[in-house]
Amino acid sequence: MVEIAENPMILGSIYSAKNKEEASRQQVRRQQSNLRRMIRQSKMETWRKFLTSATRDQVWQALRYTKPGGQQTTKSLRSRNGEMAESWMEKAELIKEQAFPKPLVGVERKAQEEGGEMWKKITDEDIREALFNDSVQSAPGVDRLGFKAIRLLWDWDSQRIINIVKTSFRLGIHPRLWKESKRVVIPKPNKPDYRVAKAYRVITLLKCLGKVVEKVAANAIAEECERRRLLHDGQFGCRKRRSTIDAVGTLMKRVEEASGRGNTAAVLLIDVKGAFPHVAKGNLIKRMEEIGFEADLVRWVESFMEDRKVIMSMDGMEGDSMDVQTGVPQGLPVSPVLFVIYLSGLFSQVENKEKES
Repeated sequence: MVEIAENPMILGSIYSAKNKEEASRQQVRRQQSNLRRMIRQSKMETWRKFLTSATRDQVWQALRYTKPGGQQTTKSLRSRNGEMAESWMEKAELIKEQAFPKPLVGVERKAQEEGGEMWKKITDEDIREALFNDSVQSAPGVDRLGFKAIRLLWDWDSQRIINIVKTSFRLGIHPRLWKESKRVVIPKPNKPDYRVAKAYRVITLLKCLGKVVEKVAANAIAEECERRRLLHDGQFGCRKRRSTIDAVGTLMKRVEEASGRGNTAAVLLIDVKGAFPHVAKGNLIKRMEEIGFEADLVRWVESFMEDRKVIMSMDGMEGDSMDVQTGVPQGLPVSPVLFVIYLSGLFSQVENKEKES
């Protein structure tokens, strides 16, 4: 366990050295592989110790761990107005409404129809990393085209994939074919009432080629934010080279400084309910233009958020493709950084109000 605890620190130092061009990608991947291997070994050792020292009741508990779960049937669901959803379609519709609440109206804003050169900044290596950094074990979307098949295409004709990705950004279009996702419904563990839709989680299965484009977009947007310092220093979530540890460290430092001056520090914690789905598209477009993102990338984001469809999968059955109106879809590679940009103007507004008061 000590070895595992030390390995992330080594991995962090390797990443830091790589950013300074002192370590190669092979060194980083080798360290990642070592960490995964040690975690697997630690899990196996923990399992052996559990079985060796297990009591009679724990033996039966271990047997339940090894049995595959049977096909579950979702209970009848109760809507907010008290009506019961009994049929598969009624339950799927209710869970869809819970998972994809309608976004806020916001301002009326359309992206510029022309201009922008962000697509020229996307390199072949950016696209290759987006493709090869994902596991071939990742479940594919409804088209069944997995990363293993796309990697074979890359080996045979990489320029074809490169052209597809760059053209998507040059035109500012995320094709409709990639905006249809499969959403698998599973129950959340240990919920008191499984007759309400919020007791179920919706897992997203994306079409892998569209996922590559979204990862390229996410990396390009994140790098631009950091390079030009577009985000507030107080933003830690969904940012490269920042973590919860950084946020906690900053908070502790400010509390200690306040205490040192003889003051009392207070913390206001706010949970934004349905944060991603409630993003207003017009407000996000406006914010991206305000902080100077290229027009072609803004057009791509606008296209990415429009005309989305889902296929619900529940109780071993799949429904038809359904339209959804939502803000930034949950569970997609580019969604976190878009939400960070959406909130970025809030911090300076709060600070200005504080100064005025």
